Amino acid sequence: MSQESWVEKYRPTVWSDIQGNNSDIDDLKDWCRNFTPGDKPQLLVGTQGTGKTSTANVIANKMGWPMNQTNASDKRSSEDIARLAASIYTTPPDAEFQLVLIDEIDSQSSRTNKRPLYDALDSPNNPVIITANDEYDIPQGIKSRCKIREFKLSKASKAAKLKDIAEAEGIRDEMSDADLEDLSQRADLRSAIQDMQTWAKQDIPPGQDERDVEIGEFEVMDNIMRGVKESGQVSPPDLVMWLDENLRKEFRGVEALTAYDSLSRADKWLSRAQQEDYRFWKYAGELAEQTATQRVTEPYDGWMDKDFPEWFRHKQPNAHGEKPEARLYRKLKDWEGGSFQFAGDYTHFLNVVLPILEDRPLDERRQMVLELSLDDGEMEALGVSPQRYKKWAQSDVPEDRQQNSAELQTTDVLDY
Repeated sequence: MSQESWVEKYRPTVWSDIQGNNSDIDDLKDWCRNFTPGDKPQLLVGTQGTGKTSTANVIANKMGWPMNQTNASDKRSSEDIARLAASIYTTPPDAEFQLVLIDEIDSQSSRTNKRPLYDALDSPNNPVIITANDEYDIPQGIKSRCKIREFKLSKASKAAKLKDIAEAEGIRDEMSDADLEDLSQRADLRSAIQDMQTWAKQDIPPGQDERDVEIGEFEVMDNIMRGVKESGQVSPPDLVMWLDENLRKEFRGVEALTAYDSLSRADKWLSRAQQEDYRFWKYAGELAEQTATQRVTEPYDGWMDKDFPEWFRHKQPNAHGEKPEARLYRKLKDWEGGSFQFAGDYTHFLNVVLPILEDRPLDERRQMVLELSLDDGEMEALGVSPQRYKKWAQSDVPEDRQQNSAELQTTDVLDY
């Protein structure tokens, strides 16, 4: 078995290797293919291991651009900033553009004079991608000059990649579905891949490594309404909205009064974060989480009713648009007599139904692709790789038809 790091070995090199964030990836494809000097830089925000830097690598690879990569935390002097700004203006000889990648902008010293960088980002001669882990630590001067894209990975996206790696390494038969389920709950894909490699080498079952796993909004509401301070990876703005919507279902009297007092204070810190300094987000998160300690009555031990925040319903995404998720939603709604039907609006579909579908076994999702005649974008919304689907579908095609199918598949890959 190879001793090479599996994280590096299976780092994405083409678009189809990238897991999740389908809508943003589609937009980034258009951005790089149609780039002209002056186009806005792209700011990718998300926790480690969600594919931000890998996406930049794929863009450079597919476009044939040399990449100038810099870690912002290393640029502490005025001379460093001036050189970084110059790289945004300068294109190497014999290249149409260079891709300027600025990693971890949220870790740069706040005392550094960023004016030369701001001026360069106002009208860059080259495509620029900036990454950050925490939005509230990004200088406002950077955010206002960029198109912000939030990167995150669903459990289904992580599970699909892990399964592919397990099959490639010849260990899939040794891993149960429960093992893959445990690994896919890691906070990021990178640590999940590292843990799987450790499991393969040392035979440490994934469920016995005492790692924390990410929990979603519904689990967070259960925790806080039962008096447990645990907000998982939910951001402070989302936490405030979810609590505002759901606290009244369980909190009564004095406990409701003090809980909503904490929540109102959290909302004030959010306002200060947006207007003054995003580092204040952490105070908002602490105050919102503090509502759990206001519980004085005995919580109900059974199932608790939880709702999506009303704001989400008012800001409902466009179900009639042309994004892959919207097209998939409409096809499922119109699928009369199909084996899968559901009730609910588009927001419910995006937040509840689609993650359930992404967690279904791959064979079930492939069958859905077949029955609904999904296009490549709609397949990816389900976590199904179009290229792998074509290979799977071709396996049942008679030999005299496989040549034509292979030719079509080659054309698709080249166009992709």
